[in-house]
Amino acid sequence: GDAPREEGRAFLCWSFPLFRHRTAATMANFLIPGTIMKAYNQESTGNSFYAQVLEVKRMGVQSQNQPLRYRLSISDGQHSCQAVIATQINYLVSIEGPGQLAKNCIIHIKEHIVNLMQGKKLVIVLNLDVTAEHHETIGQPQPVEPSSGAPKPAGNASYNVAQPQNGGG
Repeated sequence: GDAPREEGRAFLCWSFPLFRHRTAATMANFLIPGTIMKAYNQESTGNSFYAQVLEVKRMGVQSQNQPLRYRLSISDGQHSCQAVIATQINYLVSIEGPGQLAKNCIIHIKEHIVNLMQGKKLVIVLNLDVTAEHHETIGQPQPVEPSSGAPKPAGNASYNVAQPQNGGG
């Protein structure tokens, strides 16, 4: 009959790579926990890595002698840090639709440097591609540098995971 042929055709359609844009689920696999910490501490072997944008904020106001600047919060699913994008890639914030630098998107940071600004390290993104849109935060990223008001956790307190109790039955 016709039923098996219909199923076969449906299977063929789904297995064929028709999608131009990578799915966010696939792109989440590009995030490697520990990448942000390595980039932040300037320990990364290469200059290129993937991250998720947790926030995009405009810094200050645009004036004639000062171009507009954007601050990002970027994450690898485990850690997050502050970053600033170079002014030559500001246009990525104003793109409409796919390719827009927006909250929760996955980006491929192709080139970056780390500068010390007001006593804090800041990742300066010189070149990036927006590789996928996403709708929620991946993982539970913790800031690499605690905010000045918050007390630092002692030892590995932030990594303690509740273990099942051995006495209860």
